[in-house]
Amino acid sequence: MNRFMAEIDRRGYQVAENSGQIVIFCNRAPVRWLTRPATTPTPLS
Repeated sequence: MNRFMAEIDRRGYQVAENSGQIVIFCNRAPVRWLTRPATTPTPLS
């Protein structure tokens, strides 16, 4: 993994890992994580 991460750094790429899956962003553009807007909890009656 150290050699892999060194190559990611050398190229200026970004990498994400989720549940053992690795996603490589093969450019130097910023990554924008998409999330749902926060919701207000419904009060209990």
